[in-house]
Parts: sequence; structure tokens; C-alpha cells
Amino acid sequence: MTFLDRYILRQFLLNFVLLFLLLFVFTCMIDLFLNIDRFVEAVDATVAGEGLSGLARAWATAWMVIDFYAPRVFQFYSFLLGIISIGAIGFTLVQMHRHREMTAVLAAGVSLHRVAMPLILAVIGLNVLQLVNREVMLPRLAPLLLRNHGEIGRSEVEGFRVNMASDGAHRVIYARHFSPAAAELEKPFIWEYDDNDELARLITATSATWAGDGWALTDGKATPLSQADTMTAPTPQPVAKIQSHLDPTALLMRRHLEFRQMLNLRQLGELVQREGTRGVDELERMRFGRFSQVLINILTLLMTLPFFLIREPRNLLVQSVNCSAVGLTAQIGGAVGVTVGIPWAPPAASVFAIPLLILLPLAVWRMMRVET
Repeated sequence: MTFLDRYILRQFLLNFVLLFLLLFVFTCMIDLFLNIDRFVEAVDATVAGEGLSGLARAWATAWMVIDFYAPRVFQFYSFLLGIISIGAIGFTLVQMHRHREMTAVLAAGVSLHRVAMPLILAVIGLNVLQLVNREVMLPRLAPLLLRNHGEIGRSEVEGFRVNMASDGAHRVIYARHFSPAAAELEKPFIWEYDDNDELARLITATSATWAGDGWALTDGKATPLSQADTMTAPTPQPVAKIQSHLDPTALLMRRHLEFRQMLNLRQLGELVQREGTRGVDELERMRFGRFSQVLINILTLLMTLPFFLIREPRNLLVQSVNCSAVGLTAQIGGAVGVTVGIPWAPPAASVFAIPLLILLPLAVWRMMRVET
């Protein structure tokens, strides 16, 4: 790596970090101003009766704010990596043009493609880091990221009622309350149907805890509901466990749509292979879309770089506006393609349609037009 490579890389990473922090803090400040009363209420509920001073309460409020927004750094990085990378590259190359550094580079006989190389490698590295972020950090931080403003100060997402959820195995499950942290159902009612979709039995329990491949029941009882003999009351039979595909992950996915975006590839693969999982095509698009998004980010970079890889003087403001228009269009179009896909194509292939059929030819054409 030459001195020029290190200089360009240092400038790019500095601009990337500054732009990332600026956008993240700006977004959090807007949300904080709109919901500051929620943080104050959470502090009041937490320290009620402790008689804290004004300074201590201010510190408690600040800690609530940090606890709520800090985990969202990883989510923000995942969503806006492509756009921030384009912005950081634009700032880096514009600075080199304004300081006449690009003129010195050209005078030294350095190719403009060579100038772009450290930027391309840096973006590839950032996208690899994004894959690690999605595989490691987001699944671990999911309980914190799913919290809303009514759950400020909690260490996990709040529990909820399970309303008549089908598990894909001829069962419908209702529970008064589901605790994600304990993976426990409170007062579950489970209706089982036979192969003819007729009600076969009702299972009740005091509680049910997820045991890896099913729900372990506490005081579980199964009451037959067959109409073969209507003169005698059915006798409940004890039940210790039921096999079910409706695990805690599936329950959270049904409650919080954004939760599936936080699953890693292994979890998505298990859901795809599991019988009775709803929205298998969407899960497949999410799984392969992780790699398609990396390709979209790199191709978008190649499409926008030529706006600043120029030899003759040009209006850099106009170049920046054109770069923003092309970059945002490519990013939004790629995101739509990953989310929606092509109806007649397999999900694993449809997510690569836009980057390979549209963005790749445009990126090659744009880079070939660079005069160097």
C-alpha cells in the first residue's frame, strides 16, 4: 500500500465516521425531542421514592437515553451503509479536487482507476463488516432493538398476548401472556384438529415453556372433543409436552415484523426448512438479500465514482447533485428489488435480478467512460 493509498483511505474513513455520526445523532435528537416526556416518565417510574437530586435525575435520564439509542447504532449501520459510503466518497474526492491534490496525482502519472482502488476496497471491507454485524450483533441486540418508547428502561421487549396463532400442525394456540425472555406462555389454550380439520381435543395448562422442539406443559391436560359419545363427559388426560413449529422466534416474528430482519442466516434457514412457516418466500429473499445488498452497494459505488474521477475542471456541486440522484435511485431500486422480488422467479434468484441485469451493466459502462 502506497502513501497515496493510505492518505485516500484515511480521508475516506474519517469522512465516513463523521457523516455516520452526524446522521445518527441528528436522527436520535429528533426522536428524543419528540419523546422526551417518555424518558422523563421512565426515570420517574424507576427512581420513584428515592429522593434523588436534580443532577442525579439528569444523569439517570441521560443514561436512559444512551441505553435506548446506543444499540441502534448497529441497526443504523445496517440500513444506511450504502448511502453513507457514497456520501463519504463524494466528500473525499471533492476535497482532493478543491485542494488541487487530484491535479498533483494526475501530474505524477497516476491513473484515476488507481485512485479509486483504495475506495473500492474500503467499501468492500465495510460491507463485509455489515455481514458480520447482521450475523452477530443484530441477533444479540434484537430484544433491545424491538423496544418502543413505552418500554424505555427495560432490558428486553415487553411480553404480549398470543391470539389464536396457528402452528402449521393442526393446532391453534392462545395464551394470556407470552414472555420472550423466559420463552414462556401463561395459561395456554391449544385446540388440536384431526386430518379432516375437525376439532379433536383441547389442551390446557398453567404454563408452557419452550423446550427446544416443543412446549413443555405445566399441569397440562388434554380433553377429547370427539362427538362419538355425547352422553358421557370426556375425561381429561395428562399431557407433558406438545411438538410445535410455533417457537418463540415465530411468535416474535408475528408480533414484530422488523424482528425477521434481525435474524442471522442460520435462523432464517431453520425457519425456511421448518414445516408450517408462513412467508417462506419472503424469508428466502431476506436470506439471499443479505448478499444481494452487498453487491448493490458495490455496484452503486462503481456507478457514482466517475462523477468525481474527472481530469478537467467541472462544477463539483452539479457533479455531487448528479451523484446523489444516481446513488439514491440505485439504492432504492435495489432495496425494492430485494424486498419484492420477481413473482415468476425463485426467491433466491429474484433478489439478484436488479443488481445483475441493471446495475452491473451500468456500473461497467460508467467505469469504462472514465478518462484516465
